[in-house]
Amino acid sequence: MNKYVKENMLDIVDSQVDKEMAEEIVKAWAKNKKINVDIISSNRILYPFYFGECFITIRRIPPLSPREILHRWFFDSITGQPFMVPEKPGSKEEKCPDNMEILSPVIKEEAIKKDMIDHSQRYVIRFYKYFFTPDIVVEEINLMYVMVWIFRFKDNKNDYDRFIGVNSWSGNPMELEN
Repeated sequence: MNKYVKENMLDIVDSQVDKEMAEEIVKAWAKNKKINVDIISSNRILYPFYFGECFITIRRIPPLSPREILHRWFFDSITGQPFMVPEKPGSKEEKCPDNMEILSPVIKEEAIKKDMIDHSQRYVIRFYKYFFTPDIVVEEINLMYVMVWIFRFKDNKNDYDRFIGVNSWSGNPMELEN
């Protein structure tokens, strides 16, 4: 990450999961996968996500008025994985702590905006059985950083080290490649 980003203010999402809680999540994940884990090391990074809000208007047959829906999306800006969230996460503008690495977004904001519209359209068609194109307006898109706990562990089934991350906002495990 370049010096410019390190010195500027970042929108960092408030953490809900501490290191001990993250270790318990990793152990539960490993138990579910039927893997014995011996955690070798842990670290924290700032992982980029895009948060966006879409305002959707579904036209209906008169005399019914149009249905209006607000969708909130959290997009992983490295893999493009979408998550629908009930509300905007709490965050604060702050400088990156010196001991944390910052990952750069891979997917650009324009591509995220297009994906947000596509996912909202599919959602409306699937859940409202609506086959016409709804009107979708993207209200906002913000680049936010979530602290992720990274654990390196020895996989007892295979003889190599693996990595897993735990999102400190949602508590979801994230399988990572070496």
